Amino acid sequence: MKKILCGVVIALFFLSSCGTSVSHQETAKTGNNGKQEKSSKKIFTQVDSIMQLGDKISKDLLQSLQKELKKNLQEGGAVAAIQMCNTQALPLTRKIEDKYHVRIKRISQLYRNPKNKPDSYEDQLLATVDYHYGATKEIKAFTNFRTLDGEDYVIYYKPLLVKGVCLKCHGDVNEMDGKVVTKLKELYPEDLAVNYHEKDFRGLLSIAFKIQEENK
Repeated sequence: MKKILCGVVIALFFLSSCGTSVSHQETAKTGNNGKQEKSSKKIFTQVDSIMQLGDKISKDLLQSLQKELKKNLQEGGAVAAIQMCNTQALPLTRKIEDKYHVRIKRISQLYRNPKNKPDSYEDQLLATVDYHYGATKEIKAFTNFRTLDGEDYVIYYKPLLVKGVCLKCHGDVNEMDGKVVTKLKELYPEDLAVNYHEKDFRGLLSIAFKIQEENK
């Protein structure tokens, strides 16, 4: 039964107005016995709660990162903020992962840290969301199913947009402070995350929840 949940149809995300990407009705059709339908209903109960929990976890993480970013901006300017992102962003993320027992990634096609480079599936997803946002100017969190390391997960995705303050380190390179450009080249020689504008689509925050199924 698990295999029927692993194929992701990205278009369903948009057909459902950027909400949960697979419907109860569609999943019920994939199984033709009581056990499959019961397990499907249980999984979708999890999906409903995962949307709420994903909102909570993403808020917790982003507020933690923004708090440290604001502190460093005030104390040492944009250069200090870049240094903070380089040394503290991943440890802060791991702390939230441990707190909620989930797997978290920040992914972007125009990544700064190579650890945020998307895989082929994520690259396609990012391109689709970016196209949808460009065409409609609408964007919301959504979920999809995916198999990771042989296990099934519900993935919560939160779109990330560029804010005005982000342009200090992600804006037009020709308009950035020279010290900022130098620090970026030092820490991220293959940096792609520049030349953004406010409200541009930046990427996705993904939070992976392992599916809990009944074995009987």
